[in-house]
Amino acid sequence: MRENIKITALGFVLGIVLSVSSLYGSSLLTSAPALKMPDFAQKTRSEVQAWIDTNSMTQVLLTDEYSETVSTDTVISQSVPARQEISSNTAITITLSKGFDPTVDVSLISFNGMTMTQISEWVKTNHLSNVTFQREESTTIEENYFIRSSRSGSVMKRSDPIEFVISSGSTAPAVVRVVVPNFTSYTKDEITQWGERNSITVNFKTENSSTVAEGRVISQSVSADQSIDEGSTLTIVLSSGSSTLVLDDFAGWSKKEVETYKTTNGLTNLTYTYSYSDTPADTVLNVVSPEPGTAIDKNTKIIVNISLGKTLTGDDSSLLINAKTLSQLESAVASINAKGASIKLTDPIYQEDDTRETNSVLYLSPKDGFHKDIHITPTLSKKSTTAGG
Repeated sequence: MRENIKITALGFVLGIVLSVSSLYGSSLLTSAPALKMPDFAQKTRSEVQAWIDTNSMTQVLLTDEYSETVSTDTVISQSVPARQEISSNTAITITLSKGFDPTVDVSLISFNGMTMTQISEWVKTNHLSNVTFQREESTTIEENYFIRSSRSGSVMKRSDPIEFVISSGSTAPAVVRVVVPNFTSYTKDEITQWGERNSITVNFKTENSSTVAEGRVISQSVSADQSIDEGSTLTIVLSSGSSTLVLDDFAGWSKKEVETYKTTNGLTNLTYTYSYSDTPADTVLNVVSPEPGTAIDKNTKIIVNISLGKTLTGDDSSLLINAKTLSQLESAVASINAKGASIKLTDPIYQEDDTRETNSVLYLSPKDGFHKDIHITPTLSKKSTTAGG
């Protein structure tokens, strides 16, 4: 009996052991082997994708962002640290680089004097993405050097289009160079002949000078012994003599005579004022400034007062005729008298007129026509005595 109990107990324990072994053995046979997260730093998109496919990863999200330090399609970061144990369905985010941000501002520089190679290096350094180069013939800029670009301003985006025009040199024949002499001892005719012999266009200007004799050279636009291209233009400044003269007294001169004086002496700043007087029209009354006898130059401001004569001008007559009210008439008279006239308004005559405002000008009664000393009797409107009742 005891032997049977021992055998039964032993069988029971053995059964438990076999059951547990069977359970864990089945679990070990059916579970997938553990994975460790790789270190994807500096790995490419294709390498990441190959790992995803090989390990049947189902929860990997690939995102992209701009980077100033990581190359395009290269891993920037991963959400699960390297060497951490994972499974095929672990959620993982891997961020890859889209390269340089095309919206970043780039400061433009002066490209003058730069070669195409230097400009290309600048483009590369600043990561511009929309650049073209064009060639253009130039007689002034050496081959492979910058001529111009399509952009103005000081700033552009990396993705903005920009075109650089680069010199392809010139196929034109070599330009003849001409040495410019010192023209200080030359006459105008001699300079002209020199220009014709050397195919140089010579432009002449004149200036007053108290130190250089009239007709002699004051200055030249290209210094002596300098070389210029055949076909170039040269400017020579000749002396017109002393810049000062003594201002004449124009009193009694006609305006036409003053204009002739102005032209002859090269005066540039002569203006006129006008006054009514008994002197015939267009005759000089006086020189307002400066005083006659003063030493002046061609730029001195000169003011000359010219007579308008006795008869009112058409414009001033119209001011009187077109005055609609007493106040307008008084303003017109004051304006004309400011020019030297002595017009007087006598006591007005009033005439009843209910169709007009009080003090409206009905008509004028000037004596002896419109002249600088007239007395004007205005006829003005007033309301009739029964208009208010």
